[in-house]
Amino acid sequence: MSKPFPQEYPNYFSNYLSKIPDSISSIQLLLKTYSPLIESYFQSIPKEKQDFQYAKNKWTVKEFIQHLIDCERVFAYRATCISRKESCSLPPFDENKYVTNSNAKARTFEDLINEFIHIRKSTDLLFLSFTDEQLLTIGKANNTPTSVNAICYVTIGHILHHIDILKERYLS
Repeated sequence: MSKPFPQEYPNYFSNYLSKIPDSISSIQLLLKTYSPLIESYFQSIPKEKQDFQYAKNKWTVKEFIQHLIDCERVFAYRATCISRKESCSLPPFDENKYVTNSNAKARTFEDLINEFIHIRKSTDLLFLSFTDEQLLTIGKANNTPTSVNAICYVTIGHILHHIDILKERYLS
């Protein structure tokens, strides 16, 4: 399934989708291209940076990784529900509230990275299990039409967006 069309997702996902080149023409190619790069990037983060915040009241690197874990779960849940033709709009989530209540600061960096890698692999398997019909299914999340296909691409684009932030603000 090719990169989603604008009518398949809310406008606020555009930034994430812009991270993925148009040459990525299928979910299989998307995951084959980016999943190994994502895994190796996060495994390469220096341990001395795990509690780093680039400014007061900003997330630590550990909280940042917890955010990615939480989003991965939310996106996978949404994709599952929509692919199964859930008719209700799926609820929004407040990423700042999730991080505040996550206890990420008390977890080890290794544990967070391990969980992130496992959830990424699980999400990849889920996305690869969808048929073309399921990928084209449009449901609602936060009262906004969204396709399963768009969620698959947004999941990777979201991570790429955050890698850019990590490089620029946390690890430079």
